[in-house]
Amino acid sequence: MQPAKQIGQHIRLIIPPDRWPEEEDVLARIRRGKKVEHFETVRRASDGRLLNLSLTVSPIRDAQGRVVGASKEAPHSDLCRACLSAITGWASLMHSGKLDREETARAAETILRNAQIQTQLISDLLDVSAIVSGRLRLNIRPSNLGSVVKAALEVVRPAAQAKSIHLEVSIEPAAHAVAGDPDRLQQVCWNLLSNAIKFTQSGGTVQVRVQRTGSSAELVVSDNSKGIPSNL
Repeated sequence: MQPAKQIGQHIRLIIPPDRWPEEEDVLARIRRGKKVEHFETVRRASDGRLLNLSLTVSPIRDAQGRVVGASKEAPHSDLCRACLSAITGWASLMHSGKLDREETARAAETILRNAQIQTQLISDLLDVSAIVSGRLRLNIRPSNLGSVVKAALEVVRPAAQAKSIHLEVSIEPAAHAVAGDPDRLQQVCWNLLSNAIKFTQSGGTVQVRVQRTGSSAELVVSDNSKGIPSNL
């Protein structure tokens, strides 16, 4: 079915039948006023492919506090808000004229860095739309995985610094050359790093390793957070 023809259809159109019970469970929790965070689920694209997604679903309340609906948030909505706050805050300081030359340079650098993160977030949202509609394309070509990882690290470094998280990076020279889409590879790396930083406590450590394993290159992102309980 074409995306335009899906408008106005029941939500179950994009939910596999074996996932209908979990959707009812989520809606029941929303009706009780509970927020469902990092809900791992599956949805069906317009071409029939199944896509793994992570969502946060929150109840929407009216002026009397009654639950009247639900909102679904993208995984990086917190980061999006943080970026906007940083841009607005530093721009206001620059506009006030109270910053010296060094502070002004720092403000400009911070605004640029957070604007770049915003660009990445918007690109991710557009990619989700392309995936759902079956229009996502990969541009496979010789790529430098080391450079891709370093670029992703620069994007998440401010978030790590804000929580005093130490980034330990090890990149083997032999693992640099790969065949892939560098933009998509950077998004994968960025997502892994963002999640690691998000769930690692302040003062923790996130390790990033790029290594050669046989004829393949391997990217490993690990952290010292509590992780998921074994009984889940």
